[in-house]
Amino acid sequence: MVSDEVKRAAARERARKYRARKRESEGSARPERRDVQPGRVMRDAVDRSLAAMKWLTPSDDGAVSQARLLAEQVDVLTAEGATTKLLAAHRALSSVLGALAGTPTMRLQHELRSLRAAGRTDEEPDERDDEQERPDSVTAIPRPAARRPA
Repeated sequence: MVSDEVKRAAARERARKYRARKRESEGSARPERRDVQPGRVMRDAVDRSLAAMKWLTPSDDGAVSQARLLAEQVDVLTAEGATTKLLAAHRALSSVLGALAGTPTMRLQHELRSLRAAGRTDEEPDERDDEQERPDSVTAIPRPAARRPA
């Protein structure tokens, strides 16, 4: 009878050999990283987005740097064709941009919170909204009609 320790050691050895074979097969199919010239599609888009975010302050510099770094990583991974890592980098970038209120959903949530903080609701539109000039950081979004009558 074979002990559990021997079985685990055999399983570890099989896994090690499998990973080595997989690395060999992937290495020949994937181009060398130094041969790949990544584009700047995501980096340029993130730079434009960050430039348009008028509400950012110096205390946001860490998150801004992280967004730029993740955008560069997305471009590199796109050029390399590393799909799994690319999807993870996209999720991380979306999360950082959301934290900076750089996504439409987060901007809408911030605007709705500011309306609540000002003591107004969507049912009580302010006539001055159309007359007032909005700052660049506020998006004019028409509010949908109430689903249920009050």
